[in-house]
Parts: sequence; structure tokens; C-alpha cells
Amino acid sequence: MMMNMNIDEDKVRMLAYSMWEADGCPMGRAEEHWMKAMEAMMAKAAAKKPAAKKPAAKPAAKKPAAKKKK
Repeated sequence: MMMNMNIDEDKVRMLAYSMWEADGCPMGRAEEHWMKAMEAMMAKAAAKKPAAKKPAAKPAAKKPAAKKKK
């Protein structure tokens, strides 16, 4: 898996720790929690990535003004 260098390692560490606590503090599963936290952070970063913008539409041509009746 390719690691995204824009991911804050401290945030991953805190998330992994909270996941570990939520699982009941099991021993020997640090790597599993780290990978789950990393995947969650990468998914969150990907969701925040702005979508490609569409080119702006051309302004509509102006219609000639209606003639006033006399």
C-alpha cells in the first residue's frame, strides 16, 4: 500500500490508540490498529480532495431590448 505523505502521523497514532482502547486494549495487535487508522485517515483525506472543476459556461447572449410602443 502506498502511504500518503500528507497524513499527520500524530493523528494516525491518536486514532490507532483510540481504536485499540475501543477493542479492549488487546496485546500484540498494534500493527492492525495502525493500518486501520492509516486507512481511515487516507479515506478522509481523499474525501476532502476537491473534485475537478468544470469549465465555466459561456454567458448567454444578450437579447435585443424590446421596442417601446408609442
